Amino acid sequence: MKTNSKKPKNITSEKIDITDEQKKIIKLIVDGKKNEEIAEELHYSIGSIKNKITQILKELNLVDRTALAVYAIKQNII
Repeated sequence: MKTNSKKPKNITSEKIDITDEQKKIIKLIVDGKKNEEIAEELHYSIGSIKNKITQILKELNLVDRTALAVYAIKQNII
């Protein structure tokens, strides 16, 4: 039986490249901004922001924006 548990990638064993745009989005998430606020500030549609956040979560193997915020703070991404 397969288990589909997602564990965060270990930053010490794998280098993860985060673009400047992704860092901006992550910082706004850490600041508590909603998707609508992020979209307005960065001049994207809400759908584009949702897609970008989903991609960031997927790349970092994280499950939600709270986990992303914690990860960003711990890894000094922002």
